[in-house]
Amino acid sequence: MKKIIKIVSVIVVVLVLILLAARNYENGAKIKIGVIAPQTGFGAYWGGPVAKGVQMAEKDLENMYGKGKVEVTIEDSQSSAPRGVSAAQKLLSADKVDALYVEFSSVAYAVGPVAKSANKIMMYSAYNQKIVEENPNSIKTFLSFEVACREFVKKIDGSNKKYLIVSAVGDVASYCQSGLGESSVPMENIKVVQGLSPKDTDFRTILLQNKSFAPDYIVPIMYEDGSYSILKQANDMGIKAGFFSDKQDLVTEKNIANLPAEATNNVYYFEAPVNQVFADKIKKLYPNMNVDDIQAAANSYQSIMALGIGLADCEKNKDVECVANKLANKNDLPVVGYENAKFVNRVLVSDLVFGRVVNKEKVEIK
Repeated sequence: MKKIIKIVSVIVVVLVLILLAARNYENGAKIKIGVIAPQTGFGAYWGGPVAKGVQMAEKDLENMYGKGKVEVTIEDSQSSAPRGVSAAQKLLSADKVDALYVEFSSVAYAVGPVAKSANKIMMYSAYNQKIVEENPNSIKTFLSFEVACREFVKKIDGSNKKYLIVSAVGDVASYCQSGLGESSVPMENIKVVQGLSPKDTDFRTILLQNKSFAPDYIVPIMYEDGSYSILKQANDMGIKAGFFSDKQDLVTEKNIANLPAEATNNVYYFEAPVNQVFADKIKKLYPNMNVDDIQAAANSYQSIMALGIGLADCEKNKDVECVANKLANKNDLPVVGYENAKFVNRVLVSDLVFGRVVNKEKVEIK
């Protein structure tokens, strides 16, 4: 009798454990994403709206997979690579996230080895293409300077012009240089100054040293504060070269408002047009968001949505190879942030538009 009771007890315990495990899997298994974005420091102008896009994506993912099934944790990189690494370590060890989403090139480059060591997928929003080329567990979102520089030359019929690339963002200058070369700009017509810090705001020496090169266009690859400074200093020094870069850094609403018209009248830019469905949706939540903020939120939204879908499709194992394969060439993203956004070989591509600033107004170049 005691033996029967003992056997029954064991069976009951096993059944309880099985039921608990099943319930645990069904109700407790979450899509857990860690986000590292600048909420303070020089990149806060971008990181604030990024957080709004992330939070909107978290809610939409919950609508898709069930309440309590999605958990997104945002950590402040403070616009610093070392701080970004600390944030990644915390998210991986304490929060037990399944994947990381990282904003800004320098932070993503520093966090990459941490994610790789932990065998976690890292999606990153940055200009830097080298990360995705070197790490098969990474997925790149945001824009490409290689594509933008190549297409800009075609837009302005500028294959016989001179270009000075001034970069404070990792290895990005070489991609712009490659894009210019693809559009038949001779290598002797391209000069590169790189290795600058994202915090640098004094470019007068660089501008003076390259005055004899007489560039027709200066391509600053840097963030808002740096772009503002190089535009102002070039104008103060009487340099008449045109400028070309990403609208979200070079001709933000803040920069246009605080610079004289003559400093921006020969400024050209590129950007990804925001999907109107997304724009209308986020404006309902945040009526006071300006166009620059919506641009930042659009990218983070579509990135987190894609990452969440990839993790959900690989829910049983969530291994990096599965997620990377699911997203590598995904072209059916729900409610994209950018027009016609899709992944090609683990790189997000979308439409690009080009424009010029005239009397403080942005005019699209057809």
